[in-house]
Order: sequence, then C-alpha cells, then structure tokens
Amino acid sequence: MVQLMYDIRHGVLLLQRFGLILLCLLAFAADAAPNAALSEARTNCLLSEMSAPEAAPNVNTSHSEYRARSYCWALIGNDGTHLAEEAAAGIRSKLFSLSWREYAPSEGTVDLAYVERKRTELAQLWQAGFGVILSLGFHDTPLWVHHNYADTYYVNQFGESYAGQEIDSGDTNLVFNQSLRQLVATYVGDVFADFGADFDAVRLGGGRYGELMYPPAVYGNNRNCYWAFDRNALMQDPVPQWVPGQPSSAGEAQQFLTWYLDSLVEFQNWQIIIVRQSYNGPLMMLYPSWGIRPGDIERAVAVNLDGSTAAEYHGEIPRGIDYTRQITALTDPLVIPTTTWLDADASADDNADPRYWSPVKYLASLAQSHPLGLRLFGENTGHGQVVALRLSALQMRRYGLIGMAWYREEELFTGQYATLDDYRRVIAESNANCLLYLPHITVCATCS
Repeated sequence: MVQLMYDIRHGVLLLQRFGLILLCLLAFAADAAPNAALSEARTNCLLSEMSAPEAAPNVNTSHSEYRARSYCWALIGNDGTHLAEEAAAGIRSKLFSLSWREYAPSEGTVDLAYVERKRTELAQLWQAGFGVILSLGFHDTPLWVHHNYADTYYVNQFGESYAGQEIDSGDTNLVFNQSLRQLVATYVGDVFADFGADFDAVRLGGGRYGELMYPPAVYGNNRNCYWAFDRNALMQDPVPQWVPGQPSSAGEAQQFLTWYLDSLVEFQNWQIIIVRQSYNGPLMMLYPSWGIRPGDIERAVAVNLDGSTAAEYHGEIPRGIDYTRQITALTDPLVIPTTTWLDADASADDNADPRYWSPVKYLASLAQSHPLGLRLFGENTGHGQVVALRLSALQMRRYGLIGMAWYREEELFTGQYATLDDYRRVIAESNANCLLYLPHITVCATCS
C-alpha cells in the first residue's frame, strides 16, 4: 500500500513537471512566431506598463512575487538588417541614436544627407512595428563648439582639461557653462522639428556615454579628479580657493562637495526642462555605475576629499553619481530612472546593508520611497554572455522594472556573446513567468 501511494505521488509530480515544461515550451513557440500585432497601430509599451497596476517590490526582503506579464524588451544598436528577426524574438522597442556632431558638422549648418539617412532608419523601425526610444546624442559634441567658444572643457583641480578621446566622451562642459547650454537647447529643438515627437521615450544624461556624471575620476596620471575648476565653475564655487585634499577647518570640504553634487542635479533637471519644450512622453534618465551609498559622503568629507575612501577611489563621488540626491530632485512623474548596470553582481542583494546592494536594488529602494512612485528601466553594460542576460532579466522582474534593453545588437550576431536566440528564450521565459536564474538548470521553473 505504501509503495502504491509513493508511485501515485511520484506520478503526479512527474505530470506537474511535464505540464510546467510544456507550458514553457508553448510560451517559447508563441513568442517565436511572427507577431501579428506588429502590423497594427503602435502602442507605447512604456506608458502602458507605467499605468498598469503593479505592487512596488519589497526591497527589504529576499522574497519577491512574480507574475506572468509583458515587459518592454528593447535593443540598443541597429544596422537595419535584422529587424524582422528581432521583432519575432519579442523585442518591442529599439534605440534610435542621433549625434550632434554628425547632425551639425559646422556652426549654423545641418548635414541634410545625415538627416535623410536617419529619417529612413526611423521609418524602417516604425514599419517593422517597433516602438522607438530616442537618444539625442548631445554628449557627442561637434568640434566647432570647442573651436568657436571659450571655457568649453571641464577642468580638474590639477589644472587639466578633459578632452575626451572617444566619440561619446561627453567632454563639453554643460554643467557650468551656460552659453553652451543654449547651443544644446537649439539642437534639441531642431531634432524634434526634423524627426517629430512620436517616440516611446527620450534618453537623457548628458555626460560620458550619455549618462549623468562628471568626467572620469582617473585622468592622465592623476586620480580623484574633481571637475569644477574652470573659470565658470570657480565663479560659482562657494569656496573657490579650496581644493580637495587641503585642510578644511571651516567646513570647506562639505561646502564644496554639496555644491559639486547639487550642480550635477541642476544639470539633470535642466535637461528635463529643455526636452519638455518639445516632447511630453517618458524620459529615461541614465544613472551609471554603483552610485554613492549611505555614509560615503560623510567618510569622504572627514578626510577632506583626499581620495582615500572607497567611494572616491572607485570614482563614485568625483563623478557625482549620487542616486539619492538625483532621484529625490525628480518632480516629473514620467521620468524613468534607468540603471546602466543591470547585470551587476547581485550576490549581496539579500544583505541588510544597502551599501552592498546591486545598483538596481538600490535605485528600486529610492524609487519605492519617492512620492511619485517612479518606475525603473535598465540595461546591461555590454559584452554579455547568457548568464549576464539571464541575471539582467531576473533583476528586472525582481525589482519591478518596466523593462530592459540589451546592449548591443551587433554582439548578438558575433557568436562570442549571448545571441538573439538566447534573448528570445529569456523574453519568452520571463513573459511566461518561468525564468529561473540558475545556470545549471536546463528546464524552466516557476520563480515564485
């Protein structure tokens, strides 16, 4: 009799497992099939998900509730040759990247051929059924800005000017030089006049790689670089004679750092104001890296910002990456805080100390406590293998993000990183509520 009962229970368990696997396989098949809805009118999945009822994730516990739902799956990069495959994989949005440098090769001149090429690219994305996320690209500055205007570079306490060697270096001093902001405002208005405003979202940040931050903390032979010593910055600095590392018996270190961090917050808010003159949809503010955590500022001030604390050594404080200050300052309910390190190590996310949380968990805690109930988005750092892809998707779900973008398209087809088929599977698993981040598990299982 005991053996019979064991056999029955064992059989029921096998049937349950088989049913779950079948459910997941059906989800894969449905997701791989061409999406008939792509030929219908486009809908903004970001707005749809932002308005959908969603319980805020409880970031103070290791338990998270998951449910089957559709996310805003996006892809960064577009060579135009894989649109049908990407749509069939379940990708709903693609990034449409512009460059101020390419748009305006000389002052007062617009490259009309460039505009037409980008209009064609935009039309192809729409025709393929994608929602489009706009990257304005004003961090990719034309050379004529530096040639024609004064005080265009950031300057650190060592007297070095930051002249970025990369296309996306964000080397134009838009934080402290107000005259340069007017050039950007004109460019932004021209972009919306040329391309319209039918975008699912617009990405903002304005610094290196288009993210919200000052230049690198390590530059040339110097470390712990603070970028607020150009002529315009010194006129605004409450302690212009003081430099990091000097004694601050009158509280100079605290005064300087408060002003330094607040200046980047003001730049964040200015970007929102400028874009709102032409566009009223979602705005993705790109928050990079690990971010300043509780106690970091106090520890750095205690040693006069001499670079010996961890947050300075790793560049979080010199680059101004103060998530708390920046998110607290948001007053627009359609701003979406966006982590650009969704695939960061999450092994300490169950730790009670927020200093060790992954960036997305820490951002989720700030969004959860914000009076506007802000929603999050995320993207990975690039060169991601399947493990990083699965981790990104799990973190997206665990912390209630609207969706995620995978960076980047060309890497999906090299054979060296996660592939488009890997992305398709993760999309299907996540939408069907059967993604489990365990590399050694080969069948899907429920997450709740």
